[in-house]
Amino acid sequence: MRWRSGTEICTALLGLTLLQQCGACAAVDSRTLDLESFEAVWTTVRDRHFDATLGGLDWDAVGREVRPAIERATSKEQTRSILQAMLDRLRLSHFQIVPGEVLSDVAAGDTAPGRQAQAGLEVRLLDRAAIVAGVSPDSPGSRAGILPGDEVVRIGGLDVRGAVARLSKALAGRTDLQLAVRSAIGSRLSGIAGEEIEVEMENLKGARRIHRLVLEDPTDGWTYRVGLIHGIRLRLESRILDSSLS
Repeated sequence: MRWRSGTEICTALLGLTLLQQCGACAAVDSRTLDLESFEAVWTTVRDRHFDATLGGLDWDAVGREVRPAIERATSKEQTRSILQAMLDRLRLSHFQIVPGEVLSDVAAGDTAPGRQAQAGLEVRLLDRAAIVAGVSPDSPGSRAGILPGDEVVRIGGLDVRGAVARLSKALAGRTDLQLAVRSAIGSRLSGIAGEEIEVEMENLKGARRIHRLVLEDPTDGWTYRVGLIHGIRLRLESRILDSSLS
């Protein structure tokens, strides 16, 4: 069986972890909430970043500089912008601030080791819809008859179209929108081997069908760890091209 790689998810994991902590802050006055969010982001980077040296960046000095700006912020949008600028100093991709109102759409369930079984579906954002871009041969999705081009309408209790619309609005103009959608959908299409998920699909003709897919562990590739992030499945393909090809 052939399976999708999970590398795109691992690079966003820290950003999602930061906001999971921020989302737990109590609904108190905005100034206190802003400061608690700052502390959650700053502390998470300090304690959990995969590079203990932070590339030579003086994170304590960054914190002392940014905290007064957070105290002066007059809106949650301004606070997010300041926090994002702080993360940008790390000069690493996919360290993003995810707005709290769409966090539950992005950060779905447990992604710990042991939950690597998959449905065999590769999903992409296309025209504000979650479209199946690929189906792994001999996978649960393949055996259910799901085809590339089908739209994912619902996964369990999640209205996928609604989630995609919220993410598209909240992350408009950001380069991580595609990644956020893939993480949101992909995490709900994976889990423990033997676990059943209910997926509603709509084909190119507009016909809908509900599938109950039993997740399976991938049988090819290998598990790889990156820093503090849990193991992900990787697969390498190679072939020798015809020498006559230009």
